[in-house]
Amino acid sequence: AGLSSRETDGYTLWKVIKSFKRPAQPSFSIKTSDNTWAINNQEKADLMALHLENIFQPHPCNLNQGNENEDINNLHFLPDKKISPITHDEVFKEIKYKTKLRKAPGFDLISGILIKQLPAKAIEKLTRIFNAVLKLKHVPNQWKKAEIILILKSGKPASIPSSYRPISLLPVMGKLFEKLYIKRLLKIIDKKH
Repeated sequence: AGLSSRETDGYTLWKVIKSFKRPAQPSFSIKTSDNTWAINNQEKADLMALHLENIFQPHPCNLNQGNENEDINNLHFLPDKKISPITHDEVFKEIKYKTKLRKAPGFDLISGILIKQLPAKAIEKLTRIFNAVLKLKHVPNQWKKAEIILILKSGKPASIPSSYRPISLLPVMGKLFEKLYIKRLLKIIDKKH
């Protein structure tokens, strides 16, 4: 009762079936570089964070040494014209037709299902926020914050940090803005070859 295989109902039947097929996750320890073991969740999280920090380093910047702000402001490929504002209709269509319901939400727990149920007034406010981001040239830090989920790679030992694949879950609002912004940037890139 109350289970459905339709997308509009959130695939509730398939979620229940999937939970029966999923093997139970055993509790395990992770080996550190000095051959000790991380046993509790905090130790494991700290160890995995250190491992990811060591792996994901920024690429070295090729800008001239000196005043970095001055170099960045002088880059020739930056848009010379103001980027066109985002319209209410664009936001509405992006939410209605392109926002996926089954994507996992970010740390803020705002899902695609919730976004699709926003009233017109909320979409209008969201459009104003997006245009303010364009005008101020500042993306809120909360939209850049990711929740990292680690998934064990197939056939790899669970006790080694490098056996895990990180997946970043970003907030839906940030992803929505990014899609609309990229459309504008691509036009500029095509125009400037």
